Amino acid sequence: MALEEKIKNIIEEKIYNRIKRKVAKNEILFDNGYILGQSEDLVLTRGVSDFKFVGFSIFPKREIQKIRNNKFDNYYDKIMISEGEKEKLENKTEVDLSSWESVFQTFQKNETTVIVECENPKISSFTIGPVKKVTSKKVFIQYFDAEGYFDKKPTKIKFKHISKVQFGDPYSSVFSKYTRERALVDEKVKS
Repeated sequence: MALEEKIKNIIEEKIYNRIKRKVAKNEILFDNGYILGQSEDLVLTRGVSDFKFVGFSIFPKREIQKIRNNKFDNYYDKIMISEGEKEKLENKTEVDLSSWESVFQTFQKNETTVIVECENPKISSFTIGPVKKVTSKKVFIQYFDAEGYFDKKPTKIKFKHISKVQFGDPYSSVFSKYTRERALVDEKVKS
């Protein structure tokens, strides 16, 4: 079965699975959860950890090496149902998966805080914040640091370097409520 058909079946049947992704020559990563959508180039998933949903991820379909659904995954799915978690599966944020450009335009319009990762060890970047600008080849994220301070200038990220975008996860959802502008804080300290 071709990958696209397999993914279509997984989406329709709401099958719990484990996705093996190759993000660089010698870098393999795994994602556990449910696939909710796909386009020609991108896949949308809802991640699971310890029987709880941990947010949504979008990544390039070309990274997928294998999608596993075996007896262990089926049993995990049964536990998700018994715990009342699977009924929370749906995505309430409609994301246009046509391209990275359309994905980030959706997030910019909805003022969604995102985490953009370049998981290739040669690049290895983690950028969190709202989308400020989108071009045909890049996105500009207003990064905030571990103290919640925004950088003065947005961080530019080329689409070709992105291996994963996360949103709706507890980390970015909670942290984004406590962000602040450094200039405003500095002025208050001086007065």
